Amino acid sequence: GGSAALVGLLSGRTLPGVVLFVGGLAVLLVALLLLGGSQAVERRHAGLAYAGPSPILTFATVVVGWYLAAIVVVTPLQLLGMEVGGPALALLGVAIQGVVVLAILRLTVVGPGALTWREMGVRRPDLAALRELGWGAMLAGPVVVVTGVVVLALVSVIGQQPTSPLPPTGSSSGLLLNLLAAAVIAPAYEELFFRGFTLTAWRHMTGARRAILRSAVLFALMHAIDQTGQHRIDALGDSNCLAPRRGQREPVRPPLDQRRTQRFFHCGDPPARG
Repeated sequence: GGSAALVGLLSGRTLPGVVLFVGGLAVLLVALLLLGGSQAVERRHAGLAYAGPSPILTFATVVVGWYLAAIVVVTPLQLLGMEVGGPALALLGVAIQGVVVLAILRLTVVGPGALTWREMGVRRPDLAALRELGWGAMLAGPVVVVTGVVVLALVSVIGQQPTSPLPPTGSSSGLLLNLLAAAVIAPAYEELFFRGFTLTAWRHMTGARRAILRSAVLFALMHAIDQTGQHRIDALGDSNCLAPRRGQREPVRPPLDQRRTQRFFHCGDPPARG
């Protein structure tokens, strides 16, 4: 499946290339899901503390699912003549990613009983959640200041300004769409996957310290792929927010609220270059 997708990608925008690419991704996704199920069965039979697919394998499954779902959703819109671009396209892409993450975690982790949603930090809102919301938003301020200083220093050394992670809007409605995508949806599914799932799974397998390091590195590497400047620094800064205090698992909300506040300051239009 992976070979077919690669050949289709290298074939360009031709009908055989598109068929190979989409078909290869579909086969690869099914293969990864089956491999994850096989891992879960083996670990359950061995009586391990975490009886589910490895976080790296699950992440690979999510990435393939992202590409395939984007093609499946966007292609019919294009065939119908609907133009989706700018902030609307960014919001659609982020929403697709969130749905894929939820679906794969439900299918490969929660469904077989490897982890529950509550074990991954998902619970009903209460007064404690409101306190965590305020605490996380307060901690986001220093993180934004520190990463901003580092970014300014790197920009002065490299001599190249980072590009905005979101498309320019030029309107209040576009800004609201960017805010919804970058400060609400994206932090929610990213924290659920990288902190709620990967950190918890690795903590059961290797202990708290190694779990914190592995989940932070995986989170940072995912954001550093095809990114430059600000994005790399934000990824490394965000990965530090993944670490629970004293190595204990905590609900997803505190770092999630930090990242919502961080993204609020970065979701506007990029400064004009003169």
